[in-house]
Parts: sequence; C-alpha cells; structure tokens
Amino acid sequence: MEKMVSSCNIGLFVDDEVIWKNDKDVIKIENSLNENMVAIQSFAEEHKLNFNHAKSFTCIFTTNRHMFNLQPKIYLKGKLLETTKSPTYLGFTLDTEINCGKHIAKLVEKGRKRLQLLKFISGRDWGANSGTLRMTYTALIRPVLEYGYQVYQVAPQTNLNKLERVQLSAARIITGLRSCCPKAIVLYEADLQPLSMRIRTNSVKYIAKLQSLGSFNRTSKFILQWTSNQSLKKDSPVGVMWKRGLLDFNIEP
Repeated sequence: MEKMVSSCNIGLFVDDEVIWKNDKDVIKIENSLNENMVAIQSFAEEHKLNFNHAKSFTCIFTTNRHMFNLQPKIYLKGKLLETTKSPTYLGFTLDTEINCGKHIAKLVEKGRKRLQLLKFISGRDWGANSGTLRMTYTALIRPVLEYGYQVYQVAPQTNLNKLERVQLSAARIITGLRSCCPKAIVLYEADLQPLSMRIRTNSVKYIAKLQSLGSFNRTSKFILQWTSNQSLKKDSPVGVMWKRGLLDFNIEP
C-alpha cells in the first residue's frame, strides 16, 4: 500500500493506517491527501479490503490558534471524514496542542481504577504482604502509567506530576504509610523509583536500541538524520532527549 501513496507520509501497523502531510498551504494539503485517499481506496477495492468510514478521522496539528477549529475536507468513499481534536492511534491519544494532556488524563484515570485492586487485596491483618502488592503494582498499574512515555515526556511538569501522584498512592497502599509521611520516604520503603527517573533510563535504552537497527528502519533513520530545526513551540521528544544528553550517535549496529 505504501507504493500507492505519493507526496504524503504513511504509517502502517497491522490494520491501523495513518496518512499525513505538512505544508503551510492548507488547500494544498487537502488536495494531496484526497488524491492519495482515492489511490488507497482503489488499492483496497482491488484487494477486497474495506476501510471503515465511521472509524476514520481527520485532525490538524498546528501551533496557530486561529486554525484550531479548522475542519479539513478529507473524503473516503465520497464521504466527508469527521474531524476530531483528540484522535487515538495505537492506544496513544493525540491532541492538537501537542502537550499530551489528553493522553496523560486517560492514563491517570485508568491507573486510578486499577488502584482499587491493590486496596481490595491489602489489609493490616489478612491482606497480601508488601512484596505481593508491589509485584501487583509493577505488573498491572505501572505499565499503564508509562505507556507512550517516549512521546509524553515533552508534556508540562504539571501533567507529569499527575502520574507521579498515582504511583505515590500505590506506594502508600503497599507500605501502609499515612499521607503525612514524606513522598521520598514512601517511595523508598516501597522500593519504587520516581517515574521521571525511570522514563529517562528507559529512554536511553529505547533510543539506543532503535539506533542499532540502522538506517533501513524508518524510526532509526529518522533519529540518525535528526536535526533540531523543528518549528514547534514545544520541544519534540527527540529534542528533549538531546537536551538531557540521552542521545548518542555512536551506537554500533
């Protein structure tokens, strides 16, 4: 299908597809996307595939606030696609302001719901011990809070602190310490690292692994050729890693 797309970028993962284009001229973007949508639909019909119009959306990402309410006219099967400001792709909720606030809010909500599990199996005299509670947290709750950290690490600290508070609540359940106990002591007794520290450590491993794949991998090629010339008001995820000294361009294949 990638060969059917020209003048645009396309990403494929199993049965999920995303196509995008960046340009200063919105009309040019619409025309280019619609041309490629026709080519993709022809490919689908030829191979007996069917794209669900109701599950397809368009979204515009821009730092120009005058364009936030713009409704791109992109068509699939002759039907105008609905425009959304917070589409979800591969489980990550995007937002037009590129601050990851929507995604983090969903992670916090899902994490808080799973905290109820820790409360159900904990107890002073009869519940699971701290080791079992910690294992339950690291297996069922922490992965939820860290999903998409490669992207949401650019979020404002106020949003990132919401995730830290969910982990702190879990640590208090694990240790049984009261809310008056300092945060650092609670995390130490629960043997848990702050999420911000884990994100930095995992980011180094993630980037190094991608770079080792060489230029034949799309993401690895992007990182190897990356330069800090993006025009967004906020730093890109790779830009944040660069400022933190997490990027090393001397990784062996």
